[in-house]
Formats: sequence, structure tokens, C-alpha cells
Amino acid sequence: FVGPIIGPILGGVLGQAKGWRSTFILLIAVAVIFLVLVIFLLPETHHWFALKGITTKDPKKVITESDEILANKPTFQAPWKALALAFRKHSSVYLAICSIEFAAFYGCLTLFSPLMAAPPYNYAQDIIGLLYIPMGVGAMFASIYGGRISDWSAIKYAGVLEGRMYINLIISTATFIPGMLIYGWCLQYHMHISAILISMFIMGFACMVYFPSLMSYVQGYNQAEAAAASA
Repeated sequence: FVGPIIGPILGGVLGQAKGWRSTFILLIAVAVIFLVLVIFLLPETHHWFALKGITTKDPKKVITESDEILANKPTFQAPWKALALAFRKHSSVYLAICSIEFAAFYGCLTLFSPLMAAPPYNYAQDIIGLLYIPMGVGAMFASIYGGRISDWSAIKYAGVLEGRMYINLIISTATFIPGMLIYGWCLQYHMHISAILISMFIMGFACMVYFPSLMSYVQGYNQAEAAAASA
């Protein structure tokens, strides 16, 4: 979660110097570079391909469950299959809560830049980029401690897979709603920028503190389709 801190800073400076289109050019260039690196340098870790590589090098090597692994060769899955997992009974409610929070959060961020560029704030693009730092710091802080809170919650509610989300969910909803209300109220009445930045820190923290526990829960319930569930 360093990206939400560095991205707006670079985007603000680049947009101020070269125009807003330059940020999209930079994103395309970076995406192409990383795509090439992934294709040629990232090793394949799927257990089927890994086992094939091991048995090719050493045919006599004995590996537990090798027959079961080789019997399930990976095949291309429809991209929309991941969406079907979101509607399963055991996870749909928790994913819906997360989706609502993120939708509201990014809706707030969409309004932020034009409002900061307009009166009474009148900030330049490079300064607006710096104003996103509290949000990124809140998200980074939550990503670090959200996992620890989730582990503690899992111990406290041992025996229930959903238990690892209980405390994170309570913290997330208890902080996000006030944070969003403060954010909207401050912008409506043109309050001091410090109050707006505090509310952005709260919203960034609230969204991310729930995320690690949700991912652990969804992957735990869909172990055979963990990657699709995460998507």
C-alpha cells in the first residue's frame, strides 16, 4: 500500500509540469514494462507445472499426492467465474459490505481533486497530489495492523472461520461512517484542509483494516479456487 502514497505525489507533479495526459502515458509505459518482466522473469508456481518440472528433472523422486495433482491439469477458466464466487451464501454479505465501503470511498476521492482546485482552496495539481498522503498513510497503517487484529480475532473466536473478521469488521464500520460524514461535512462548509485530511486518513484506515481479514476468510472458504476468490 505504498502506491496510494507515491502515486498521487508523482501524478500531481507530472500533471502540473506536463499536463494530465502525461500521467496516463506514464501508466501505460510502466504497465508494458511490468508485463514484459512478468512474462519472461516471473516463475510459474502452479503445483501442476511445478510437479512436472520436478519429475522431468528427477523421474524417480517420490512426491505425496502426485497422482492427484497430475490428474487435475489447469485449464482456462471463464473470467466471470470469479464473480460467481462473490454470490455464494457464506461470503456474499461480507463482500457486499466491503464493496459498499470501497465504492463510497472512491466516490469521495473522485470529488476531492476538482473541489481542491476550486475556490476557496485553489490548490495546484502538485499540491493536490500531496494532499492524498494521509489517505495512503491510513491505508498502509491499517494493512500492517489489520492482519494482526485478524489473527487475534481468529484466536478469540476459534472454531468459526468468520471469527477472524468480526473485530476487523466492527472497527471498519465504526470508523468509516463517521470518517465519511466528517469528510462530506467539511467539504460542504469549506472547513480547514486539516480536518478534511484527517477524515481521509480515517476512511483509508477503515477500508484497509477490514481487507486482510476478508481475503483470509474468502480464500479459506475457497481453497481450491483461492486466486479466483481473491479476484
